[in-house]
Amino acid sequence: MDRHGGFLQREWAQAMGGRRARRLWSGSVIGLLLLLGVLGGCAGNDAEEKPAPQVIATGPYFRIETELGEFSVALDTLQAPLSSARFADLAARGVYDGAPFSRRVPGEFVVLGRLDGVGLEGDSLQLETETGVHSVGTLGMVREEDPEARPGVAERPAFLRSARGEFFVCLGRETQLDGKYAAFAKVAAGLPVVRALANVKKDAPDPRILRAVPIDTPATDGPQ
Repeated sequence: MDRHGGFLQREWAQAMGGRRARRLWSGSVIGLLLLLGVLGGCAGNDAEEKPAPQVIATGPYFRIETELGEFSVALDTLQAPLSSARFADLAARGVYDGAPFSRRVPGEFVVLGRLDGVGLEGDSLQLETETGVHSVGTLGMVREEDPEARPGVAERPAFLRSARGEFFVCLGRETQLDGKYAAFAKVAAGLPVVRALANVKKDAPDPRILRAVPIDTPATDGPQ
């Protein structure tokens, strides 16, 4: 104990009567140390990072049939209602039929090429930022990023409202996309097919969607 602690102990001992005061002093010190430990532990818990929000993939469900096989997705209508509704609408109207996966990066993502269809031009979606993270099997809505945006300079409104219906599928944890793109669905089954799409060589013909149709609850691939 330092000299200040010893001084306080002696003063208290003289005032309270020797041995009894020393017992009280020791008990008080132990109690104080325990209290500080508890408070320190609470502060440490508060400082811990909160778990990253996940895509709430509760459906509706769709099967996406491609030239290399099929995979099923579950929409997140709770956190991304606008993007989910746009995907369901375009699938119902057959806009995705024949669309190519024109950008492919093995182990990272596949991206659907530009769509052609009624209602796509001039009807862009507002970015939904409060969505799940972009992890393996996450579907995100493609949009344009503002080339003039930088730290301290926000993106202009037109770029935050530039999604039309094209989407990408993540094959890894893509943290740089969180908050910048709306994560609106999750692959429920058929992830190996998505990986096969990503592995198509760049100089090969783009693999295409044959059709996207609503389905009942699909079987799942298990943990991804």
